[in-house]
Amino acid sequence: MDCNNRYGKLSKAPRKKFLLPPLQLFVSSAAAAEHRFFGTFASTQDIRKTFIEYFTSNHNHTFVPSSSVLPMEDSSLLFTNAGMNQFKDIIQGTSDPRLPQSGYKRVVNSQKCIRAGGKHNDLEDVGQDTYHHTFFEMLGNWSFGDYFKHEACSMAWDLLINVYKLPAEKLYVTYFKGDDNLGLPPDQESRDIWLSLGVPAHRVLPFGMKDNFWEMGKEGPCGPCSEIHFNQSDIKEASELVNQDHHDVLEIWNLVFMEHYREPSGLLRNLPLKHVDTGLGLERLVAILQGKKSNYDTDLFQPLMQAIQHYTGARAYSGLMGSCDIDLVDTSYRVIADHIRMLSVAIADGGQPDYYKRGYILKRVIRRALRFAVEKLDSPPGLLSHLVPVVVDSLGVTYPELQRDPNKICYVLDQEEKQFSKTLKKGQKFLLKTFEKLGPEKVLPGDLAWKMYDGFGFPIDLTSMIADEHGVKIDMVGFERTRKRTHKITSHGGIKNTEQTSLFALKHEDIVFLQKSGVTTTKDDHKYNYSTSSSGNMGGQEWDEGWLLKVDEKQALFSVTHTQSYGGYVLHVGEAENSLKVGMEVKLNIDQDRRLAIMKNHTATHILNFALREIIPEAEQRGSLVAPDKLRFDFNAKGPLSRDEVAQLTSMCNDIIQSDLEVFQESLPLSKAQSIPGVRAMFQQAGHDPVYLVSIGQSLQQSGNLPEVDGRIGSVEFCGGTHVINSRHIGQMVISSQKLASGGIRRFTALTGEAAEVVQRKADALSEQVVFNNNQVEDFLQSLTCEDIAMTTLQKALYNLESEVDNVPFDIIHKEQVKNKITALRERLKKHERKMKKVTIFKIIQEVSSHPDFLKHSRIVKLLPDGLEPRDLRSIGTQCQRNKLTSSLLLISRKGDKVHAHCISSREMVDDGFSAIMWAQRAAELFGGTCSGNEHLATITGHYEKNLEDAVKYLS
Repeated sequence: MDCNNRYGKLSKAPRKKFLLPPLQLFVSSAAAAEHRFFGTFASTQDIRKTFIEYFTSNHNHTFVPSSSVLPMEDSSLLFTNAGMNQFKDIIQGTSDPRLPQSGYKRVVNSQKCIRAGGKHNDLEDVGQDTYHHTFFEMLGNWSFGDYFKHEACSMAWDLLINVYKLPAEKLYVTYFKGDDNLGLPPDQESRDIWLSLGVPAHRVLPFGMKDNFWEMGKEGPCGPCSEIHFNQSDIKEASELVNQDHHDVLEIWNLVFMEHYREPSGLLRNLPLKHVDTGLGLERLVAILQGKKSNYDTDLFQPLMQAIQHYTGARAYSGLMGSCDIDLVDTSYRVIADHIRMLSVAIADGGQPDYYKRGYILKRVIRRALRFAVEKLDSPPGLLSHLVPVVVDSLGVTYPELQRDPNKICYVLDQEEKQFSKTLKKGQKFLLKTFEKLGPEKVLPGDLAWKMYDGFGFPIDLTSMIADEHGVKIDMVGFERTRKRTHKITSHGGIKNTEQTSLFALKHEDIVFLQKSGVTTTKDDHKYNYSTSSSGNMGGQEWDEGWLLKVDEKQALFSVTHTQSYGGYVLHVGEAENSLKVGMEVKLNIDQDRRLAIMKNHTATHILNFALREIIPEAEQRGSLVAPDKLRFDFNAKGPLSRDEVAQLTSMCNDIIQSDLEVFQESLPLSKAQSIPGVRAMFQQAGHDPVYLVSIGQSLQQSGNLPEVDGRIGSVEFCGGTHVINSRHIGQMVISSQKLASGGIRRFTALTGEAAEVVQRKADALSEQVVFNNNQVEDFLQSLTCEDIAMTTLQKALYNLESEVDNVPFDIIHKEQVKNKITALRERLKKHERKMKKVTIFKIIQEVSSHPDFLKHSRIVKLLPDGLEPRDLRSIGTQCQRNKLTSSLLLISRKGDKVHAHCISSREMVDDGFSAIMWAQRAAELFGGTCSGNEHLATITGHYEKNLEDAVKYLS
């Protein structure tokens, strides 16, 4: 392989550590213009802006800002991985008609995308080539039931040829060649369109399902696609290289024509409305227009490359690939530059590294970048956070959320780096020692690979990377088996919100039927009034229940047990009490007690979220459940909150509740809402503009300012749920538990209102019971006895009390205090028991040692008090031996339903032919038990319900 590079000979100058501040890292328009290849574009900003303005100004498209890379309302995705994600409801025909997006016809945007986990996973390819990325921008234009193939192809060709000035002879297009199995003919229409636009027939190429048919999933909209490929090579005819993963012939634009709907059975039917969804990778386009064969040589990445070099002191990036990059320095540059872009964007959108789903992906990416930085570039600590300002400078104008709190991004990265640095060296040392012990096949067992993850925090790809460098393979089947077994045992497979799933749902065809039938959608605004329509299950809040009544009658026609919103319609699920008929006039009565309890818990959830951030600034909500009987709040944390922190949190929440603060639910334009510092948006109102915000203490619209609580900015969250109208209506809040929900995720459970009052009354009763039991223990201890029955009764009472405390969900601080008192009482009883037992044993030893036959060659059978353990009998026997016992001794005691005995035969008795084990066998036969030992010592355990006095006579 030719390893010469376009940067000339590599510098061999000594490495130097970063001592100077980073240079100005922007590539000026003039400098960039020197490298222009086609057209007059100097910067990524110009290229992106030109794309958007082409469609908005020339073709009447609406610009829609990028959605978050964290699709909170789509559980099927770890990250937003395509431009169409935020328009999925429109494409499926399930969009809520009340939302602005339901009116979209032509749309253009630049969407932030991440592909680092799940089905679309480019993580392992990053750094190995010049064009795979974990984070990328997808330029796209959409038509929702408006224009179709001809317009889409014409606009794409016009933009590339006449605006971006790409040479037409370098472009190849593909179309769907059909599929006999599905009965789909070739997309002859697309082929004819390209030919009519002047593309030569030899550059219009047919491909099958794999390359030229797009599907959303096993069910949903789908259709043929037509791709545009660009030939960067010097080869004049590159038709045979299209779709062959050739690094010089790359797909740049994909035009998807959604005209079918795939049923679960696999059958395809035609959609009533046809859509266009296109995607043009910005990074690849920029490389082409700036005359670069590598994305990393463009102005998107070069500022990062310069910053990495200045901070680490490594040699300059030279673009070496594969085996030519012997020391992996250039690979490291690419990995770090790519990963910091992805991490900055994800954290800015609310992502947090942890051990669950997307959080685990972020942790993997951080650790992958850190290992390359430390091992290959010898970087000092802090490289990733040092690069954050460079990313913000590059992308912040286009995506202002990056500018909102860059210090938070730096903090998260620094914390992760500190945590990982503690385990990296230790884990590598263990791994290398393990490699040395492997057999000639050099296969790391799956359980050890899992230990690297579970014990040292090494993502499996990091372990794989180290293994590859040492010629070791990993038993991935064993790894997966161990992972699943561990998750089953620990139940840490993720956050388990027990939201009820309805057995019924409105699918695409149901919604279309309702729309065609003229059924109006549900007005789902302000639900402060208890008599408004039911609220569906959404954003962690549980559903309303109630009854459908015939107008002017009190008898229920239908009991509503579940509600869920689909495309603007609220589906009511339940059981019919009487017959319902179309056209019947009915009214809906909701269960007001359930609704009010949910309202209290939902507003309390907002207060808890706000107060938690005041105490632990880095805490971010990770999930919630708002039910009538409790609220549940999941958040990221390195460990459990201390007792003082929980007490402070509870106090702050109740102070806010008792402050008589009005709760406002207001509608604001999306752009204004997003500009509010500190606004919380766990479950985003996808496609909503305006959006609903809930603020506590002050109206955002009336004051124009953020609400304040004791001089601090108060709670403001995106939320469309139901809330009380004043904080005091909550009554009080009690945090009843704190536990680990999954790796890095902790969970609070809390109660409010009447539920909190009930458990607090129960807690007070339990506290009184502890006082009563304390008095009983005091009386018993003063009696100076070791009566087994009394001791057992007290211990059982304390055990039952502790179990009751565990099962009552009251304030965890109060619960801890009560349990500590119970533990102290039990320990006092144990201490007293041990003390009195020592006294009892001492008396027994004295009594046995003074027996008239103790020093004679005789047999002594002694019935001891109940409650002695086998070790107590051994202790007595040992001391008797020290007292010069010359007889044989059998000690018997009953404990519970068992009889324990210890047999000793002195040396003199053994010499006379009397064996301890023989005597023990006789006793075991009597007691219906077993024995073990030798001629000098033996033990017996059995069951004997008869009078032991008779047994003593028999064995004497």
